[in-house]
Amino acid sequence: MINKLRGTYDLMPEDAKKWQFVESTFKEILNNYGYGEIRTPLIEETALFTRSIGETSDIVTKEIYAFNDRKGRSIALRPEGTASIVRAYIEASIKSDVLTKWWYSGDMFRYDRPQKGRYREFRQMGVEVFGSASPAVDAEVISLAICLLQTIGLKDLTLYLNSVGCTDCRRLYYSKLKNYFNSLKDTEKKGLCETCKIRLEKNPMRIFDCKEEGCRLLLKSAPTITESLCEDCASDFESVKNYLDLIGIAYVVNPRLVRGLDYYTKTAFEIVYEKMDSAQQNALAAGGRYDNLTQELGGSSTPAIGFAIGMERILYCMELAQIQSEVKEEKSIYFAFLGATAEKKAFKLIDNLRRKGLCVFSNPDGKSLKSQMREADRLKAGSVIILGEDELAKNIVILKNMKSGEQKEVKIGEIENELVQSTEYRVQGTKK
Repeated sequence: MINKLRGTYDLMPEDAKKWQFVESTFKEILNNYGYGEIRTPLIEETALFTRSIGETSDIVTKEIYAFNDRKGRSIALRPEGTASIVRAYIEASIKSDVLTKWWYSGDMFRYDRPQKGRYREFRQMGVEVFGSASPAVDAEVISLAICLLQTIGLKDLTLYLNSVGCTDCRRLYYSKLKNYFNSLKDTEKKGLCETCKIRLEKNPMRIFDCKEEGCRLLLKSAPTITESLCEDCASDFESVKNYLDLIGIAYVVNPRLVRGLDYYTKTAFEIVYEKMDSAQQNALAAGGRYDNLTQELGGSSTPAIGFAIGMERILYCMELAQIQSEVKEEKSIYFAFLGATAEKKAFKLIDNLRRKGLCVFSNPDGKSLKSQMREADRLKAGSVIILGEDELAKNIVILKNMKSGEQKEVKIGEIENELVQSTEYRVQGTKK
């Protein structure tokens, strides 16, 4: 027997309804905020991610799924959404002063250690905004992320906020970090893991992403990026906080929040669900500004900001919070028939009803009426149409309401019109 790969899962129909609830809720809100949907390929050149995410990041060094295609090119399954969106933005030749607001949804892949709410194939929804450097946009994007989570019923959310500065800020900060670690005693330096010893030379801020206890202990006394912000970055950060205050969004400034991707500049944030164990990765949404990325990938200089939401983690937190997904149940019909002649008549009627926008179940295997009624009950059908030899002789069908038990006779030639005219049965979005 061949089983699913570790870190992947099968989404069954009942669980898919929960996803549909979250996705449809998010899409409605994203539309209200003025975002248009973009879809990008699952595969990209590996260089897109090494250049954008960073060669020293855990994603690139440990987690990326990369392979050579038949022409010897290095191809990767996308590990995150932003790099692909930026690549698409550059290829579309959109002017950098045009405010562009996109949202996306899709599968991502990372060779990570699977745990509850964290998989090797996972789905993200996210947004990206291009063309504005205004701190008001930062606050609007953060407000959108919180609105998405609150609308599906999640409470106990904490917004953690920081600024990781610009290139000049980080150059100064890297120097301070290196000086700090170099000033440690030899016995203290042993607390750094081998990976962080490499990070110290190439990208010392990456040490803040390390989960090793020894590294985390050493960082408690390390200088923070907020102490190295230039005047412009410090001013922008204050403006972001002022805009959040203006719309009543509470936040906690976390000067050690740096995010796991190299492309971030200035604003960085995470929205955490406090009832989820921090050891389980309790960030539901995370993002920030990346003003240099379009230029680094070959486009013109364009200010940009975005965030991503992990869908599996959202569903897991909804379970913890005991939130019921309010999926609208469409009134479905079960068509039960008895006999070969009735089967052919039913087959034609069922096809017509479905083409008119009705949800109709049926079983072609010729089971007993009792078995078909039992199946209708299992499928939670709102009504059952019964057609047997006796009904054919009278040119009628029996229409039974499964909730009330009431039933009535309807002429075969009138059943389509009666059901189609009733909004109780029509599938949402279809016309009469």
